[in-house]
Amino acid sequence: MKLIEFRRQLAELGALFTPNHPEVKQVKAQIQEIESAFAAQRRDVVDRIRNEYEASLRRENLLAAAVDHQTAVVVAQLANSVRYNMLHREVETNRTVYDAMLQRVKSEGMVKALIATLKVWRKMGS
Repeated sequence: MKLIEFRRQLAELGALFTPNHPEVKQVKAQIQEIESAFAAQRRDVVDRIRNEYEASLRRENLLAAAVDHQTAVVVAQLANSVRYNMLHREVETNRTVYDAMLQRVKSEGMVKALIATLKVWRKMGS
């Protein structure tokens, strides 16, 4: 508002006095002072925005790196999970084969025992 007022005064004074008149010079100096203050404020705002942008960019890069790291961790865990499941199925298959073989051995042992018993009975009966 002051800048507008000083510019209005400068226009009025310019109609009455020459540019070298002290009042005209004083108003011009006041206008220059206000414009310099505006320019300084603009620079400060631009600097602050630039700093905020650079800080945001650094945070974004850090977050991207963290996401990449977590993605690698998840991929490794998935690979381990797949490997675990394969090994678990292999263990279950081996256990089933072992149980079947053990059952067979027990059955054959019982058959051999029965045959031996029958042989003993036959000898006793003869």
